[in-house]
Amino acid sequence: MQKAITVFFSLAAVLFFTACHIAKPSTGTTSDVIKGSKTLYQYKWELAELKGQAIPAGNIKIPYIQFAKGQINKVTGNTGCNNLNGTVTVWGSNAIKFSPLATTRMACMDGKNETSFLEAIGQADNWIIVNNQLSLNSGSKNVAKFNGIIMIK
Repeated sequence: MQKAITVFFSLAAVLFFTACHIAKPSTGTTSDVIKGSKTLYQYKWELAELKGQAIPAGNIKIPYIQFAKGQINKVTGNTGCNNLNGTVTVWGSNAIKFSPLATTRMACMDGKNETSFLEAIGQADNWIIVNNQLSLNSGSKNVAKFNGIIMIK
């Protein structure tokens, strides 16, 4: 019995000290934003390409995402029909993970595009910004590209 208790507490101590050294994703306030990711919060990101297909210009409402300034783990936007919101975790130099995003439930003329848009965001695990264009990727495969639109307040 004494040996079992000693083993239990030894294992608990090892797990405790190991957990203290695991890198955790950044959450919290804007001051915690990891260098390089601040650009994510400076723009409204309008969808330009989805899974390799360009989004046609026209009278359709352009889907977009926007990372909330001051709340680095919050994302809002629109699917082209429904509003969306949820949480996002950004860490390391370019890792990203979106929570399952909540959307309003309005009837959409083309729900297929909305589904593809939400799936693409859910697959993203890294990002890069080049020339005000945000690319969300799954591994080395691009799943969505967005053009940065400066928000004027």
